[in-house]
Amino acid sequence: MTLGTRAFDILEVLLLAEGKLVSKDEIMRKVWPDCVVEENSLHVHMSAIRRAFGKDRDLITTVSRRGYRLKHGEATPATGEATRANTEENRHNLPRTPANLLGREQAVATLSARVGETRLLTLLGTGGIGKTRLAVALGFEALDNFSDGVFMVSLDSVSCSKEMIAKIADATLAGSVHRAQSLASLTQALAAKKALLILDGCELLVDAVAHCVDAVLKDCPGIHMLVTSRAPLNLSYEARVIVPPLTSLAPVVQAKHAPECAAVELFLARFFALCGGHNMSEAGMAAVRKVCNSLDGVPLAIELAAETAAIVGLDAFADDVERRILVFESRMKDLPAHQRTLSANFLRSETTLCDLERVVLRRLAVFPRAFDASEAVRIAADSRHDAASVEHALALLAEKSLLLRRQDGMKTRFEMFTLTRIFAHERLAACGEVADMQRKFDRLRREQDGPAAKMRIVASQAWPFAASQGRALDPA
Repeated sequence: MTLGTRAFDILEVLLLAEGKLVSKDEIMRKVWPDCVVEENSLHVHMSAIRRAFGKDRDLITTVSRRGYRLKHGEATPATGEATRANTEENRHNLPRTPANLLGREQAVATLSARVGETRLLTLLGTGGIGKTRLAVALGFEALDNFSDGVFMVSLDSVSCSKEMIAKIADATLAGSVHRAQSLASLTQALAAKKALLILDGCELLVDAVAHCVDAVLKDCPGIHMLVTSRAPLNLSYEARVIVPPLTSLAPVVQAKHAPECAAVELFLARFFALCGGHNMSEAGMAAVRKVCNSLDGVPLAIELAAETAAIVGLDAFADDVERRILVFESRMKDLPAHQRTLSANFLRSETTLCDLERVVLRRLAVFPRAFDASEAVRIAADSRHDAASVEHALALLAEKSLLLRRQDGMKTRFEMFTLTRIFAHERLAACGEVADMQRKFDRLRREQDGPAAKMRIVASQAWPFAASQGRALDPA
């Protein structure tokens, strides 16, 4: 991994301290002597240094709210590796497979402090947005702050509360004399521990997870929870963060700045890993930009697109993204089933919807861009689904990360990711409602005040939320 000049400067400051604690203020004063910078800048570079250290990342320790220390002369080469390996093995079960965090460096730096300060932090977002990878990175960053470790539990294939409790116990109590058979025995076993528990993929068991989390956090003061889900747990003390898409530049500026675009960089990294090489022609780059601009910065979609392009050819795929992308099946054997195709990814979300939510979601697919609640009612309401029901469904779909909710002044507007709209439109066609919904939409356009162009979108035009993609993670 390549480190920048500032990262090397920070490393030099820590080395010269010879194992002593160096305050954050001192590091910033020495590395940025003539500049005023935010503490987040230091966090970003420290995260990069730790990733560069790889398995030796524990050599840098964080003293909460004070500073950093680089371990100096504490282990001999003969015994140091074994000691570190044993300590690390006992203190976490995080995946050791390297994950590509392109475009998430700032997010890791921003959220690292919140993990230690907040008892329950939930990462929310549509399927494939990168919640799990971000949670793993935050888990590694948090190791120094939790003396009993960081433990991750995947709930992807869990179907009931009993199985969930057993998986949590297996992860957190390995080697312990405790054998948690119930929620009460689990909380008793964890009561004296200081640990971070990461629950990954909670959307299919939201109510059960909420009940478990509430019990653990109330009875175990040293436990913190980091949750990834497409829907919130709806606990009063839950801190929610919406994981945004990767930066995806609009066509006008892509030609000049595409190499700095995280979505393009992720596509190229995956494409070259599969095909070999490291150079792309200008024509090829144009095709990559076209593909990435149509995928709204969703990492899973970008990686599947790169894998598809590596097989069928970049030119052919770029000209037919929408038809191919939902059905392409990844050959990567370590991916969970719901991430091997985008259709499977959407089906996972669809299983959490009631009949009303499914009806409203598919009917809203006729909107090519943002709409408000009154417009949604004009399209989705009928004799069986009144206005209040549609408005309620809008709120639930936004809560489950299938609609994006934006404040436009005093007005709330909704929109879909491109891929969600494609999936919903397929459902609309399967139900034979395309013609009816299109007639409603055309009538609404004619009645709109102002030019009808407000409701149109050109295929190559950037989506309305593109301008906000570069921001730090937003509270939900």
